[in-house]
Amino acid sequence: MRFHCARARSAALTLALLAGLIGPCRSQPAPIMTPYLGSDEFKRHFLAGEGTRAELEPRLATAEEKQRMREISDLIATNPRQAVGALEEYVRDGTNALFDLTLGNLYFQGGDIDRAAARFFQATKKSPNFLRAHKNLGIALFQKGRNAEAIKSLTRAVELGGADGTVLGILGLAYLNAERWLSAESAYRSALLLQPDVPDWKLGLARALFPQQKFGEVAALMEEMIAEAPDQTEYWMLQARAFIGSNQPMKAAENFEMLIRLNKVTPEVLGLLSDIYVGEKLYGLAARVYVLGIDVAPENGLSMAVRGAETLAGRGALSATKEVVATLRAAGSDGLVAEDRMRLLKAEVRVTVAEGKDDGAAQTLHQIVEMNPLDGEALLSLARYHRSKGELDEAIFMCERAEGIPAFEADARVRHAQVLVDQGKLEGAVPLLKRAQEIMPRSDVGQLLVEVERAIRSGS
Repeated sequence: MRFHCARARSAALTLALLAGLIGPCRSQPAPIMTPYLGSDEFKRHFLAGEGTRAELEPRLATAEEKQRMREISDLIATNPRQAVGALEEYVRDGTNALFDLTLGNLYFQGGDIDRAAARFFQATKKSPNFLRAHKNLGIALFQKGRNAEAIKSLTRAVELGGADGTVLGILGLAYLNAERWLSAESAYRSALLLQPDVPDWKLGLARALFPQQKFGEVAALMEEMIAEAPDQTEYWMLQARAFIGSNQPMKAAENFEMLIRLNKVTPEVLGLLSDIYVGEKLYGLAARVYVLGIDVAPENGLSMAVRGAETLAGRGALSATKEVVATLRAAGSDGLVAEDRMRLLKAEVRVTVAEGKDDGAAQTLHQIVEMNPLDGEALLSLARYHRSKGELDEAIFMCERAEGIPAFEADARVRHAQVLVDQGKLEGAVPLLKRAQEIMPRSDVGQLLVEVERAIRSGS
């Protein structure tokens, strides 16, 4: 059934889709492990030898081998550690491969995956068609992250007729780790036919479909999984990313909002959700998300909110910017790192300028310059302010300071020249404009230079 409470759409979330907000993800890292490997079902397949095919099992040919296997089996039931010691003494190059497999299984149970893999490998060398050995070797290699070797062993197990759900599912994950998306998709689809209720295989299939941009299938798979386990953050996130990939960001926003209601908020969720709202020009909703981050993500929530104030100010969303700034101030913005304090001040400047409060903006700009004397943007803004006030000497002083900053030299020299023109000092403006053109040729500056030189020649 559909998880209806997560799908109630407000009027704000029925706006036009935002095309290209976030480009389709072409790949994503796949996990090396899967929770299925710790399940009882896996233990039945692996440790209990489920799916054994008698015709592909090495035969215990002698009475001595049969007796030794009975003794080992009794030890495994009563003292597995002693069984390991007994097998280590007994297993040699000429020993039946069943003993290598048994020792490998004991190593695997004890968490010694490397030694387990070595025993399974020896078993396959002794008995090349030993299905269980190939299967167990593939699983052990997969657990060590040796995906290419795991694929080879698991594929051999499939060739030998061991294509059960476990083998196919882990083969799918190995393909996924190797970024062989189509092969992973095929393996997972086959695994689901045999084990339709294993969520790892459904999730793996979704991950294989995602880089192939089959976003509709991913969303449908995740819808089914969300209905079964609505508290799983990963399901909501993967479906949201599928919606984003198919240019349906407002559907993604619904998922992120649901995660907020489920108290599954992360900085990633808040970042994506705020980006969607900004892209949709829903600035009030974006401000709410930025403010929420201060409480739910204490490590980086303040910095995220500063970025939000900066973004909203740049979009001219004054009331939303003021809301975020006020919350930051109330939360104690003194705790911000120097860079974030600077960004917050600049956001405030944008608001005060937009509101026509030039004097207040100038005071904030002076704070910025005190914190960072090499902030060329603030220096030029102050030069513009002082020029508008007729304080030309102060404007020139700000321009001269900015001229020493390479990234702002051209603009500063043009601004300086404009002030000199205001003062009637045309000859002084010429070298400034020429230097600005050398650094960054621009048609408007070139035209100003022509007009100044013409004025000088005409004596006006």
